[in-house]
Amino acid sequence: MRGLIERLLGEGAALAALLNHELLLPAIFLGSLAAFVSTLVTVPLIIARLPAEHFLPGRVEPRFWRQLPRWSVPVLLGAKNALGALFLVFGLVMLAIPGQGLVTILIGLSLIDFPGKHRLERWLIARPAIWRATAWIRRRAGRAPFALP
Repeated sequence: MRGLIERLLGEGAALAALLNHELLLPAIFLGSLAAFVSTLVTVPLIIARLPAEHFLPGRVEPRFWRQLPRWSVPVLLGAKNALGALFLVFGLVMLAIPGQGLVTILIGLSLIDFPGKHRLERWLIARPAIWRATAWIRRRAGRAPFALP
């Protein structure tokens, strides 16, 4: 296998170092497999639990944050943003490997706080392929599809 890879890609210092690391390819494969399986489980759950009005302009944020102790809000917001960044990275990776890349990116963006977030979310969910995918997931969960602006 190593000889075939060397013939296909050519030899170089960086490539030789990668090929000599015998755990690298299995680690990449297992990481891709774990990302794929985890998104197959978590993405539909998240899509099904969001309210149908989630992407409408002017929606009211839940009062959840106001009910928490003051010290915990920055910690939880940081964790939420970190989780969103993780989903965003997994979604970008899944554009190249099997998985629900665009839907995972949408979930990651919905978790991260940044200016213009809601406008970008509405633009993404309005894409026909993304809306159809989310509507199919929500229909299977017995929920109404997302309302579009």
